[in-house]
Amino acid sequence: TIGGNPRSNTIVDRARLRNNFATEKILNREEVLKNAPTYLQELKSSGSFGEAKRIFENYETTFSNSPYFYMDAHRYFVDTWDEIAYGDKIIDENRHLFTDNPVLLKALGYCYEEQKRFQKAFETYKDVFILRPNYAQSYMDLANGYRDIKAPKRAATMYARYQYLLEEGFMEMDTIGFGPIWERESNNLLSLHGNEVVKGKKAKKLYVAKEEFMGTRLVFQWNDGEAEFELQFVNPNNQYHTWKHSLADNAPEISREKEYGYNVKEYLVDGSLPGVWKVNVKYLGNKSLTPTYLKVTVYHDYGSKSQQKETSIYKLDLKNVNHELFTLSVKGNVATQ
Repeated sequence: TIGGNPRSNTIVDRARLRNNFATEKILNREEVLKNAPTYLQELKSSGSFGEAKRIFENYETTFSNSPYFYMDAHRYFVDTWDEIAYGDKIIDENRHLFTDNPVLLKALGYCYEEQKRFQKAFETYKDVFILRPNYAQSYMDLANGYRDIKAPKRAATMYARYQYLLEEGFMEMDTIGFGPIWERESNNLLSLHGNEVVKGKKAKKLYVAKEEFMGTRLVFQWNDGEAEFELQFVNPNNQYHTWKHSLADNAPEISREKEYGYNVKEYLVDGSLPGVWKVNVKYLGNKSLTPTYLKVTVYHDYGSKSQQKETSIYKLDLKNVNHELFTLSVKGNVATQ
């Protein structure tokens, strides 16, 4: 992982700054599943859609007030059996558990994104925007939603709208945490879709800041602002860097997130150290007994015309244990998940 030194333009690999080799036991996905709710373990062990449906119906009475139960079931039926209609029915019949709750709606939007159902994700983020019009994250999520549904001009309008609110003093930018991510997102939109945003001669006059980074970009977002966790990045030499998102270790950053209304972090991986990179997570909780949903977007060939992205969702509920999140295989300046 690389990051800029605020005192210079030097790019440094924080994982190679000291003798920090990863030797800690890391739980794999199978081991994590053993700690999942019983209903989810039984669903994943079922041998057919019919059997899984019976398991879900048997547990529904017990968990009828849990939106997390219904979200688990929705994801399972869509991802495992491709039963989209049945999965949607589960959510639709229990929509009252999500309405007016931006934390739950964001998690639901993440699920739709992972499923590449971008119109439903966009509609969900629009609901969040209505509930949180003063959150910086709401504008970026909606702008990215417009990009996903192939409406780049509307996405540019969202960036312009947020910029207007900043200039008029209705909102304030966090220049340390959110600002650089916002600028990278807006510049990327104009760089790749400038001709669609501005037509004719005006397109040639459109200013787009040069993207200095080319490689793999990782963007982490989480639905609950109270969530505390640690992300561990392990390079091919088995050296690691840990970003600690907790009040004990990073109170100023969390304070800025809450003040300006965002929950996002980016990391950049170039091709200078090819091989397999590992990303692990240790969940510390969110001041309640509910899980947190972490969305990871991996941008391949970032900043180029061949730029692509993949979105994955991780439900964090197992606490105080470092476990595997995902791996990246990096070759030169090209990475695949």
